[in-house]
Amino acid sequence: MVGAGIQYVEDLITQFGDYARPSDEQYVIRGGYATTDNLIGGTGPVRGYAPLTGFSTTSAPGMSPSELAMVAKYKNGMISYMTVGQIRSLGYDVVPTPLPGQPLHHTVITPYPLPTNQGEILSNAFSSKFVNPAKAQ
Repeated sequence: MVGAGIQYVEDLITQFGDYARPSDEQYVIRGGYATTDNLIGGTGPVRGYAPLTGFSTTSAPGMSPSELAMVAKYKNGMISYMTVGQIRSLGYDVVPTPLPGQPLHHTVITPYPLPTNQGEILSNAFSSKFVNPAKAQ
């Protein structure tokens, strides 16, 4: 449903302007190691945003990966991250999809099911990792 995802992004931009389109410099984090299997298993329809498909991340303008991790409060011991620009350079996009209790929830729009070769490409791009500061508290 990547086509539906593109339409969703276009509709958001029409309604909310640039706020709906994260900047290329904005960080995107995902709890745990973003392995190929983790990304494939985490990809699906986005609750409340049908027919959008992809996998969950956390993002917000002007926040560092550590700051995002403190807000997201992932239970994972590690955090994987990259920038929106890095995701876009691979041919994907990131859109805000806030959920109850998760106002910074974003989705990386992908096909569902996520093909293995695409999962590998995305996993390799999530090469930056750090210990989750929220887990330490």
